[in-house]
Amino acid sequence: MIKELAKSFATLENFSDNVIAEIKFFRGKFKSGLKVLEENREFKLISSASADEKILVKLVAPRKKIRSAVGVRIQAEKKTQMIFTSDEVFDFVEEVRDKNKIYRLNPPIVPPLLVLETLLKIEQFSSCENLKLRFKHFITAGEPLTFYVADEKNFELQSAGSVKVLISVK
Repeated sequence: MIKELAKSFATLENFSDNVIAEIKFFRGKFKSGLKVLEENREFKLISSASADEKILVKLVAPRKKIRSAVGVRIQAEKKTQMIFTSDEVFDFVEEVRDKNKIYRLNPPIVPPLLVLETLLKIEQFSSCENLKLRFKHFITAGEPLTFYVADEKNFELQSAGSVKVLISVK
């Protein structure tokens, strides 16, 4: 389901150097298709829909070149809830034909649509009608993530004390 919507983004030629800052996910009845809703120098807003799901993606151009993470990784002290492997990232980007180079670094950056797909498999999100993800920092493959519940509608994915993703359920 998410992979099919993600594949449609791969058809957009001039967005491959942009990164996803925010995703909004909706369930309902929609007209299928891909649309660039807004585009300017600071961001791009794109919609991809199937008959029963839709995602709105806000893309931004990174301020500086994204380089591979090098050095010692700080380990989270709390129980790790999820880790994305390099193989998962490579398999996902190959399947959706995403050409963005940041998903091929060593270690690769985890595609935000893979994060969304993974969250939708978790029981508390599996039947959500609306879900919003705000990406505060990149997630790299192999990085241990801890899932925190702020309240019944707000959640966080953190790594080593740094908030990576804010998750809101409507």
